[in-house]
Amino acid sequence: MNAKTVLAVAAAAFVGSVAADTCSSSQQTSAYTTLASLLTLDSFQGCVDDSGYSLLYSTSLPTDAEYVLMCASTNCQSLIESIISLSPPDCTLTVPTSGLEVNVYELAN
Repeated sequence: MNAKTVLAVAAAAFVGSVAADTCSSSQQTSAYTTLASLLTLDSFQGCVDDSGYSLLYSTSLPTDAEYVLMCASTNCQSLIESIISLSPPDCTLTVPTSGLEVNVYELAN
C-alpha cells in the first residue's frame, strides 16, 4: 500500500464527524507520510477485523453498529492511541482510496 492509504487507516478506528477546514496539500502529504507507520501495526488489521469497517474502501463514516464494535475493541483502542501519538493535523483530510473527507484529529481526540 502507498503512504496515501494511511488516512483510511487512521479514520477507520474512530467515532466522529467531518471538520470544516480542509488540510493544505503540505498538511495532507505530511499526514499521509506520518500515518503510514500505522499500516504495520497488528492493531490496524485487528480493528478492521473486529469492527468489520475499513475506511480504505468506505465512502461514509461507520454505522452505529460498527461504532459499537469499535468501542468494544482493544485493537481499535490501541490504534486510536497510536494515531493520537502521531499528532495528526486538525483539518479535513481526503481518504485517497475512497474520497471520504474526515478530520482524523477530531476523531481520535
